[in-house]
Amino acid sequence: MPRRGGRRRRCAGRTNQGWWNPAGVANGTVYVGSSDWRRLSAIDAISGKLRWYFATKGLPWCSPAIADGVVYIGGTGGYFYAVDAETGEGRWILQTGDSLETVAYRVSEGVVSSPMVADGTVYFGSLDGKLYAVRTEP
Repeated sequence: MPRRGGRRRRCAGRTNQGWWNPAGVANGTVYVGSSDWRRLSAIDAISGKLRWYFATKGLPWCSPAIADGVVYIGGTGGYFYAVDAETGEGRWILQTGDSLETVAYRVSEGVVSSPMVADGTVYFGSLDGKLYAVRTEP
């Protein structure tokens, strides 16, 4: 059977728990959250070298959305971030509400749904039970 896929590359160091969060790719850069480092990393897609990282307050569990030079990603704690794709500087941060509670259990708080950007608005769901539609430019 012929080998499928490209050449394997080592990139941007190791994590204690591995890179198990979904990645996003745009303009030759891979954007991925790391749960043990609590950060969003930008990695050069060719060399595998770290370009920058942005420290997050929670664990960035969803896949990022990249639009108009901004990376959008959510995580635990109910935090949602807009980060400059070129520099890694934070543009804005939003904290969603408390988590839902039922008689049987309490759902963890956070933004674990993958965001979508359309017409100047970023859409994402939160474990507080709400769907958010936030203008990309405040």
